[in-house]
Amino acid sequence: MECAFRSRKKHDDLTTMPFAKCMEAMLAVWLGNSWGYSWAAAFAARVFDGLLDEQWEYYLSECLRRDRTVLDKLTPSVHPADR
Repeated sequence: MECAFRSRKKHDDLTTMPFAKCMEAMLAVWLGNSWGYSWAAAFAARVFDGLLDEQWEYYLSECLRRDRTVLDKLTPSVHPADR
């Protein structure tokens, strides 16, 4: 089942996008790679600040286990896990 990310505005359907892929992209940017992280990490942090607790709970309980991009960045042998 695909979940959607919606802005906090009640009638703003134009901001709907696939939630799991959005989170994958934002976490990948925020975590960076072995050379560091992008200036876009600040934007990702602002997106994270706008997420509801329910959205974090959904991602962590339902999506993270299938997110190879983020899980690979969190392995001990990869530099971004330090962040």
